Amino acid sequence: MIDPTIEQADHVTEPVQVWVDVDKGIASLVRYLNTIPGVRTCASCQGTSSYRPYVMVSWESEEARQRLSAEFDFNCLEDCHQLAYVHIKNEKYFPWDR
Repeated sequence: MIDPTIEQADHVTEPVQVWVDVDKGIASLVRYLNTIPGVRTCASCQGTSSYRPYVMVSWESEEARQRLSAEFDFNCLEDCHQLAYVHIKNEKYFPWDR
């Protein structure tokens, strides 16, 4: 049972690996992004004829943000300080897909 008297600020968290179903066309990128220290994937789509493939990510350090922006087209959400869409810079080249 959840104790409603415990304040949210009292919660200590820890990372837990979770298995999710992702579009097959973007799965290798999601796996790769989750190997970058401090990066977590939040949502993804392999794209359509009208939309580019993307993965939504969050990060814990400036180093992780810099790596994301160096390796990908990186579009930070305006109202979220550590949440962004990453897109493949060159969709014909997938260095993580080996």
